[in-house]
Amino acid sequence: MISIWNNHTQTIGAVIEWFNPNCKGDPWEKAGWYVIEPGTTKQVWRGNHNFNRFWYGFVFAVDGRKWTGNFPETVPPQAFQWCRTISSSTSESVGMFEKDAAGSGSNWVWAFGEVIPIP
Repeated sequence: MISIWNNHTQTIGAVIEWFNPNCKGDPWEKAGWYVIEPGTTKQVWRGNHNFNRFWYGFVFAVDGRKWTGNFPETVPPQAFQWCRTISSSTSESVGMFEKDAAGSGSNWVWAFGEVIPIP
């Protein structure tokens, strides 16, 4: 299971991307927008995630803060779940960050905002 914890003061929107050999042409699938209110956690992947070592994400907050990376991707403004090669005329390019799932166990939480240690 993969979840996203919004530890920021504003609502965030998130996109994730993972390897999917069933996607033709470019074997990656992307999905979003997961809307997550401040102080809450949302599950974005059910089941085992260790089949895919690398996962990608893009997160933005309504106050303009963004969590990005160096991996370009196109995403539409509305909710979606597409193979990587699918796009739309309203899609825009974003920079996705990379997360390595190796050794992360069965439950994995991405935290965005000011990270507070969990005792």
